[in-house]
Amino acid sequence: MKISNKEKQIQDFASIYEVKYGVDMDLQYTRLSSRERAFVCLIKSALIFLCVYGSAGLFLTSFGLPSIQWLLFLFILAISVIAGMLYYNRLVFNIGYILFFILICFLAYSLYWYANSGMNAILNSALKIIDEKLNLHGVREYNEVIKDRRVTVSCCIILISCLMVCLYNSAISGYMSPLFTFVLLYPIAQFCVYFDDEVNYFYLGMMILAFLGVVLFRVSGRYYMPYRGVAPNLRIKGETVTHESEMFLKTLTHLSVIAAVLLLVLMLLAGTLVSASPRRYKNNYSTWKTGTDALVKEFALNGILGFFNHYSANGGLSEGRLGGIRQVMLTFDPQLEVKIVPDNVNGIYLRGYIGEYYDDNQWHRIPDKERTMYRQYGIMDTEAIVNQESSILKELYESGQNPYSAQAYMTVKTLDTLDYYRYTPYYSVVDYSDTAEINSSSFDDHGDYVMYNVRTKSLELKHQYYPYDLLREQLADNSIELPGNTEELRYRMFVYDNYLYIPRDIREDLQEICNEHITGSDRETVVEQILEYFTSEFKYTLSPGITPSKRDFVVYFLSQQKKGFCAHFATAAAMLLRSKGIPARYVEGYYIQFTDATNVEVDEFADVNEWYDGYNGTVEGDEEPSLITVNARGADAHAWVEIYYDGFGWIPVEFTVAESEESEEGGSFWDRFGGFFGSNESGNSPVDNVTEQLQNAAPFVFGTVGVAFGAFLILVCFFVIRRKYRLYFKKSNSRLVTQYTTLSKILRKTGLAVEQNNIFHNTMKHYMTSVLELDASDVEEYVSLVEKASFGNEALSADELAKATACFKSALHKAKTLVSRSKRVSIVLST
Repeated sequence: MKISNKEKQIQDFASIYEVKYGVDMDLQYTRLSSRERAFVCLIKSALIFLCVYGSAGLFLTSFGLPSIQWLLFLFILAISVIAGMLYYNRLVFNIGYILFFILICFLAYSLYWYANSGMNAILNSALKIIDEKLNLHGVREYNEVIKDRRVTVSCCIILISCLMVCLYNSAISGYMSPLFTFVLLYPIAQFCVYFDDEVNYFYLGMMILAFLGVVLFRVSGRYYMPYRGVAPNLRIKGETVTHESEMFLKTLTHLSVIAAVLLLVLMLLAGTLVSASPRRYKNNYSTWKTGTDALVKEFALNGILGFFNHYSANGGLSEGRLGGIRQVMLTFDPQLEVKIVPDNVNGIYLRGYIGEYYDDNQWHRIPDKERTMYRQYGIMDTEAIVNQESSILKELYESGQNPYSAQAYMTVKTLDTLDYYRYTPYYSVVDYSDTAEINSSSFDDHGDYVMYNVRTKSLELKHQYYPYDLLREQLADNSIELPGNTEELRYRMFVYDNYLYIPRDIREDLQEICNEHITGSDRETVVEQILEYFTSEFKYTLSPGITPSKRDFVVYFLSQQKKGFCAHFATAAAMLLRSKGIPARYVEGYYIQFTDATNVEVDEFADVNEWYDGYNGTVEGDEEPSLITVNARGADAHAWVEIYYDGFGWIPVEFTVAESEESEEGGSFWDRFGGFFGSNESGNSPVDNVTEQLQNAAPFVFGTVGVAFGAFLILVCFFVIRRKYRLYFKKSNSRLVTQYTTLSKILRKTGLAVEQNNIFHNTMKHYMTSVLELDASDVEEYVSLVEKASFGNEALSADELAKATACFKSALHKAKTLVSRSKRVSIVLST
């Protein structure tokens, strides 16, 4: 009967040991009996059940989710046994996994609507608790079509359990890997402990017991299927010879008993510590926890893929850089603290960065703007240009000619912004004589401070401004008489010469789009047609994907992507406006919606007259408006467009559509399940071309491949260093054992030896003296030291290890001279 290489190695070892010591080890490498195989499979099934049921139970109890406990217990137990028994033999494995996959598909199809509603219920409950713990103020609520959470959550957990059983079956039955098992168990346990002050120790104990069982099972060596693994390494103590497989545990019964005892001790110890500790140690507040809150917030809202952006950005905005945000990572920490008397019920824009010309997927500022304005257009009073709009509104207010005019004050305090822009409302009075407010170094750095793009030293500034919201229509239809002046006419020339620029390579594409969708000629008609075009054919999303390399951001968005966030719509609108001869520019800042504002505080004792005077659209009759303090969050970061109105100046216009591509139900079960790894947007992708999809995914794929390649290189380096250490530097007998095994393998692979398996010691002497032509006395001493290292009880001295290693190196060097170049490479790789 043909025997395997493993069996041959075991028998060879027994023969060597019998010749050396005269002891018949009677080492057999036989198949396990049917009863033994079934018992091993059932033990593995039990470990899988403990992992999956413990994880599910811990999650459900930590987040207060209802379920049908008996159903989950029986189902998870059944599929755990089925999965574990798949490793009974190869036939069962090959057929069983196919049937198991069919079972999962059947359950997914049958329980689709229940699982979908259950996933949404789980997300709603989990995000509610996360919101309470971390104060997110921005989590979504998903629609639960079926309202019976006890049923829907159970169906959802059933499907998830099928997937988890497959993973744990691979980790336990396939590899018996403690590391793999820990990687699967720990995130769930940590997540639950993170958000639950008092976790359920019963389910946590099941997970700990499962992990300990895997560790002990691995150490025992009794997990290998379908053969019984008898290790060739032995330990001699007196007259007793012990297999390596029995050095720690002798039977599976011992393993189970020890695991149970360890679990009991751990649970008793944990219970004692918890009951004895003060209540303050049971909460979620610690230095480590607070340091990870930001990452947990982002993961809860955006999933893992939200971290794979080309550059960091607040609310997806990064000073005009475009196309590098795969998914907007919303943050809800306060960035600005604004004290204001609202003049309308909608909100207020605070502008910071202004992009003036677009090129290479980025908005830039006009360099040396002040010098250009002075030398080419004769504009000397730049402060008058900055205050052009506010001066007109101020005159309307002071003259009393317009009943809708007003004057107001606002303070903007920087809390956590990184760019420290001078965020200003429309239309504030800018006084450049106040040098304490403005960082003068920004003049030299950017040269465009005259258009509000300035950075400030102060963390809090008070702005005097003139609300314009109720005057917008009058300004648009020219019903307000605008005073003309020479300075404005000169600046208007500058505007039309610089704010109509379009990169040459995208002009033709934009013109084609305008010919089809934007046919108007006057400003108001063009604005309306762009809005209608965006509303009818585009969707808003926080997960637009990264613009493919060598593709223009605007053209790709308008022609193929057709979904995006505010930066997409603002940039595209500005380019379309310029294509129609209307000066436009791109603006980033904050848009605070009063109806959605957080942490609003009303100052009941403030004198409102000191903050606001004039018409106010938030009150009626004799009512008085209120002074409030409101925060601008990272999620309030926004981009919009400014259009130049002749005779007046720049007016903000909103082009971002409100319609999201999120479905009403919040996506299917598989969409929501995938949402843990990245935000899922339902609906058909606008990118139907396979090539475009691959291009869009290329940066992520390349990044993933890069990380994988880096990890591969690290592993290669680790194994190379490990091999070198074991062959040349390890200070123990196992160094010579490793050297001998390696030399035997090299002689067989290179054809210098005819044996198919390990070379006996006496045979090795022949090869080293006759084939490799080494000194006979050196070879005799080397083999003697190898035998002493393999079968002796005493450790070799440093001199003995050095002598044997020198002989091993000589053998390698001689072998390289006797073989072809390709086989020399094999020798180098082996050592």
